[in-house]
Amino acid sequence: MILTAKVDASAAIAGLNELEKQHLPFALAKTLTLCAKAGQEKVRGGLGDKFTLRNTFTMRGIRIKPALKVARRQIADVHTATENRKTGIDYMVKQETGGEKVPHGGSMHIAVPTRFLRMLAGGPSAIIPQELRPRALLGAVAGRYSGTTSKGQIALRPQRITKGYEFWKEEIDGHLAIWGRQVDSREIKPMYWMVPEVKMRDAFHMHADVQKAVDESFAGIWEETWEKMHLKGLRIKS
Repeated sequence: MILTAKVDASAAIAGLNELEKQHLPFALAKTLTLCAKAGQEKVRGGLGDKFTLRNTFTMRGIRIKPALKVARRQIADVHTATENRKTGIDYMVKQETGGEKVPHGGSMHIAVPTRFLRMLAGGPSAIIPQELRPRALLGAVAGRYSGTTSKGQIALRPQRITKGYEFWKEEIDGHLAIWGRQVDSREIKPMYWMVPEVKMRDAFHMHADVQKAVDESFAGIWEETWEKMHLKGLRIKS
C-alpha cells in the first residue's frame, strides 16, 4: 500500500539564487527522502497505540523509497510491505480504509478467535501457536494434528498446548464455531467464531500521520540540507 503526501516547495525554491538552483535536484531529493523517513518514524511510533503487536513484522513492513535527483524520480514514498504470505494480500490496507474482510482461498468462513482460545494460547497479546490454529484443531486426532513438513510432506505433529481439550466445528443455537471441551468435562466453550465476513474500522490513519510528519519536518529539513551543502561548498556544474 502506497499513500501520497503532498508538500509545496515553490516558495522555498523561489528564494534560491542561480548557483543554488543548479544543485536543486540533489537538495530536493535529499529533503524529500528525509521527510519520508520522518513519516516512517511517526507511523511506526504510533502502531503500538492502535494495534496489539505480537511480533515486529508489521513495524518492519513500514518502509520508504528514497527520492532520486533525476527529474522523473523526484518523489519519496512511505509504503507498507505487509502482505500475507499465503494470500498475497496486504492486510494493512483494510486497516487504513476500513471495510469488510471476507474469506479467501476457497474458504466460506473467517475464524475469529475468542477469549477462551486466547487464554489457551497464553493471553490476549500472545501469538496463537500453530497447534491452536483452526486447521490444526479440527485435524487433531489422539493428541496430534495433521501438518506439513518443510518439504511439503504430510505429517502428524504433537498437539502440545491443548490442556486436555478436544475440538470440533458445529452450529449450536444458530452460532457456527469451533468448540472446545476438556475431556473430563461436559462444559463446552467457543474457541473460534466462524463468520462469513468481518467489518473492520479504519484504525491505521497512515496517510494522516505521514502528511502531518511531512508538514512539520519539511521546512527544518530543507534549511538543514542547504546549510550542510553550503558548508561543503557549492560548486558550479561543469
